[in-house]
Amino acid sequence: MERGVLYGVAAQSQSPIIIDPFDTSFLNYSLAVIAPAGSGKSYFTKLLALRHLVAGTEFLVIDPEDEYRPVAEAVGGTIVRLAASSPHRLNPLDLVAPDSGSDGAYADPLAQSIAVVLGRLELLLCAGADPAALQVSLTSTNVRCLTRRS
Repeated sequence: MERGVLYGVAAQSQSPIIIDPFDTSFLNYSLAVIAPAGSGKSYFTKLLALRHLVAGTEFLVIDPEDEYRPVAEAVGGTIVRLAASSPHRLNPLDLVAPDSGSDGAYADPLAQSIAVVLGRLELLLCAGADPAALQVSLTSTNVRCLTRRS
């Protein structure tokens, strides 16, 4: 790996452990931190978030206990409170204008936005299952129709 973030030091060799979670040799970008209570999981995760931010990677935290608020505030992060009484809302069907500078950008910005929404729907509804091509086609057509009406 040519780039990455320091995750720690190997116990026996004292060699740095540097991992790039976006390296193509990994199957996905997921990370699970599992250890006994009181062993520093929260500290490690907060430190990891800060290291990723310094490296230029966005870091998202779902924090039901509000323990990451001081870290988010210290780095100028955005805090979104999701609750029935909160003014914040997340709309997974929001069509967001694509980043014009992104690699592999679609020629059609609407098509790119629809692809993002379809990816979100697949993630939310299919839980990794491969949806039938007809379902994807119908959903794509419906989303396109809905966006033309608004």
